[in-house]
Amino acid sequence: MGDRLFNASLVSEKISSSKSYTMIKSYTMMLGVLIRRSRFLQDISKYIQIATSGRFYEEFGDLLIRNNLLNTDQISNIREHAKKITFRTLFSKNYYESFDRYIMLFKEAFPNVLRIFRRTKRIHHRALAVALQSLEADIVLNKACKIINDNYPEVPIFTLHDSIITTEENVNLVKEIMHRTLEHYIGYPPVLKEDRWE
Repeated sequence: MGDRLFNASLVSEKISSSKSYTMIKSYTMMLGVLIRRSRFLQDISKYIQIATSGRFYEEFGDLLIRNNLLNTDQISNIREHAKKITFRTLFSKNYYESFDRYIMLFKEAFPNVLRIFRRTKRIHHRALAVALQSLEADIVLNKACKIINDNYPEVPIFTLHDSIITTEENVNLVKEIMHRTLEHYIGYPPVLKEDRWE
């Protein structure tokens, strides 16, 4: 996410902490500068490319296997296991990287990505998780659902985490609005998955 999107998405306001407003403002400005300076670095470009393809967990799972950190004989769902490791990498305390071999591998593959995530968690280790959850809720609930409610009040919608649930005849409309809204606020076209409830 470039600094324009960092500012437009109000990520700095979503970084929660008990620290003073002045400290947070200064801190988030420095974080914005770091993002702006890092956005064209090779590992960040690669991370963005893989993440926006919708195949990050599969790719990271392959990397874990190649580095003998996952045994395919013992694990049936590589994607789910890679997802858990990714979440542990992103949301654990910063000092874990000195002894956690999964985080060390992530750092080796994406050093500048981890540097930004580490910096985000510097005031409080939950800051990254809170900011991402808040951003996701804001885009799905306050933006996409609002567009649907304002323009198509007859369309039934329900939310579940980062998903919008609707009736079969409205799937394409909801999907198109969600796609457009996410691309506008994130800066990249999302890969949306459609699940049917039978």
